[in-house]
Amino acid sequence: METTKQQQQAQIEKAIFDLASIDSFDAEMAHIDADEVILNYLRRTGAVAVANAYENLKAKAGFHFA
Repeated sequence: METTKQQQQAQIEKAIFDLASIDSFDAEMAHIDADEVILNYLRRTGAVAVANAYENLKAKAGFHFA
């Protein structure tokens, strides 16, 4: 199924809205929440392999936020 320009724009706007809605009081949680928004966007737009590669690197490297 092809994604129309209107659908693509809606997905972009949703990701931007979701990112703007993240509470930045706790920087670590904000970063974790932002990761999820970006990963969900990648998956929704067909870039599942990119999302998976990021998660694999994160697991392998043991990402942590200070």
